[in-house]
Amino acid sequence: MRFFFYGTLQAGNSNPAIAAIHRRLIAEGSACISGQIVAVPDNDGWFPALIPGEGEVHG
Repeated sequence: MRFFFYGTLQAGNSNPAIAAIHRRLIAEGSACISGQIVAVPDNDGWFPALIPGEGEVHG
């Protein structure tokens, strides 16, 4: 199974929960996917969401 992380879920983030997840995975390197990132409002401000669209998102 493969995962694509972008934004705050990428390796190297200072969040301890994200670091714990990445310790259990084997990194395959950088990747790109078609789409765009939009800001979804939440209680802490906003959350980035990947949606279909023109453009390229790096992860």
